[in-house]
Amino acid sequence: MSLKFWTSLQSLKQAVLVDDGKIVKSIPPRPPKTIFRRCGPCGEFDGKLAIAKHASFELWSRDGIECFRSFHHPLIYAPHDIVQYGDNLLICSSGLEMFFLMDIDGNVKWEWWGYKNGLGEKNTFFFQDDWVVNQTTTDTSTPASEERAHFNSIYLMGEKFLAGALYQKKVVEITIGEDGFKLIADVEAGCHSPFLHNGVLIYGTSEGVMVGAKRVLPDYKWIKTIRAFEDGFVFTYERGLVTTDADWQIKEEILLPAPFKFVYLERL
Repeated sequence: MSLKFWTSLQSLKQAVLVDDGKIVKSIPPRPPKTIFRRCGPCGEFDGKLAIAKHASFELWSRDGIECFRSFHHPLIYAPHDIVQYGDNLLICSSGLEMFFLMDIDGNVKWEWWGYKNGLGEKNTFFFQDDWVVNQTTTDTSTPASEERAHFNSIYLMGEKFLAGALYQKKVVEITIGEDGFKLIADVEAGCHSPFLHNGVLIYGTSEGVMVGAKRVLPDYKWIKTIRAFEDGFVFTYERGLVTTDADWQIKEEILLPAPFKFVYLERL
């Protein structure tokens, strides 16, 4: 039985539909030449495909044929995750060091800024009059100090979520609609996509996966998204998507150029 799923290719800046190891649909059809058209992470929203692009949002049919919504948003910059929360979308805007909640029309319901909550750097470019020009035409208007967090994921747990702060080497818990955060753990370098499985904290790193205090699969570099799947786990890394059993033994591997988050993962 083959796997079918959507993912985004970080190197090519496209969202792609993969079926039986082959790319059968790409958004946009060719790797974009302009920064504004770059695709970030994919998400699920009411049976449709949500895409957070470099500085905008798009909502597509699940087959990638019809686009229902497409609009620029000033709070989206170098996004790294997008998930459905009730009737809204929760977005990790890594370039702004923040998270925000918006409805399907882009109306903001809640903002959580890292610099206001003691974790992350203030993106001074955002507060300048030429922000929209910088946002839509460059990818260099990001904080560069040692204080930056580089939030890169969202793992929903009811009204709370876990997030990894890669440069601060922390996993934190944030409550939607509230300020502040709870420190869950100080972690290894390269922390990506932390989540809890049977009470154990699991996250990707630059060299394999940390399962509690144990490192597994160290030969797999830069694990990006990792979640429980079937009787084991599934993760992406710099060369593809991999499934494992519950003991982290490899079951299958699909080679792809730097895939990131995966959604609508199903076995056919």
